Amino acid sequence: MAYVYRHIRLDKNEPFYIGIGNNDYRRSRSKRSRNDMWNNIVSKTDYEVEIILDGLSWDDACKKEKEFISLYGRRDLKTGILCNMTEGGEGTLGRKFSDNNREELIKRNIGNIYAKVNKGRKQSEETKKKISLGLLGRRYPNGYNINKK
Repeated sequence: MAYVYRHIRLDKNEPFYIGIGNNDYRRSRSKRSRNDMWNNIVSKTDYEVEIILDGLSWDDACKKEKEFISLYGRRDLKTGILCNMTEGGEGTLGRKFSDNNREELIKRNIGNIYAKVNKGRKQSEETKKKISLGLLGRRYPNGYNINKK
């Protein structure tokens, strides 16, 4: 089961982050793996965690997270008050990189021989199947199992 939560800054009594997690509620309280904007807010003020929706399927939680982020809007896009950097759900859909971020990524990947050799290369069905079998049953930090059946 999954849930949707929001972080509310106590100095303004307004939400500043919307997130999702699995049923152990650890992610909502964790300060790890947060973006710089989130860290800046938390360094200036206290916040509380509010579970908005609980007992959802993972897919439903992803959809609801997207809805709430759209409702409140994102600071990086100048559409609202949230410090979320993506549209919500899984992955980095809608992430906007600053020029500085782009430069850092380019510098980090210059000389990456693996990236250059494999750029545009298509993997065979046999290779895809081997990779899939190698990942079978692997769990990720948020508890999401990529190979649920």
